[in-house]
Amino acid sequence: LTVKAQELSFVSPAIASGNDLKEGSVYRFKNVTKGADALVTVKKFVNGANLTLIDETGTGYDKAFQPKIYAPAGSGTSYVEFEISFVKENTSILRAIADFSATAIDIDGNSQLKEFAEITITGGCAKKFLAATVDIAVVDVHHGYKAFNVSGKEFSGIDETALAGMFSVEKQGVVSYTVKYGAIKT
Repeated sequence: LTVKAQELSFVSPAIASGNDLKEGSVYRFKNVTKGADALVTVKKFVNGANLTLIDETGTGYDKAFQPKIYAPAGSGTSYVEFEISFVKENTSILRAIADFSATAIDIDGNSQLKEFAEITITGGCAKKFLAATVDIAVVDVHHGYKAFNVSGKEFSGIDETALAGMFSVEKQGVVSYTVKYGAIKT
């Protein structure tokens, strides 16, 4: 049995509360799917990371949630954590997405910097690779998966065709999930 996930469209966010690009700010993405909006909360900045753009457009896959994150100079792991909740259109009433799938794209790097993406969903989820050979390592974390670049291969811009640098998570009936995007610098 093949279940086709609903396509979500994260386009044209508007700040709903808080200060733009700061911890605690909440953005509303209207009509991510029929009858539902997404509320994206900037939960925290870790080890000097910060948010320079909530959703980059004009490169990559415009319907995807593509925050632009700055990782500071030096070594170590830095990231921004987001919580994404689905609500009934124009409300704050939670609403489940029946056939949920999220794909982390363009997890690339070089000899000094390796990008990573971590997706967690309460109760866990299944993972899927989009290519037979991958440039990422994916490890289990509590209720989800963390993928990080291991090859040091850099893709130009946000490359949604570089399947070796992607993975997906899937689950039925998702109301919210957490994403951490960042980098490991050496």
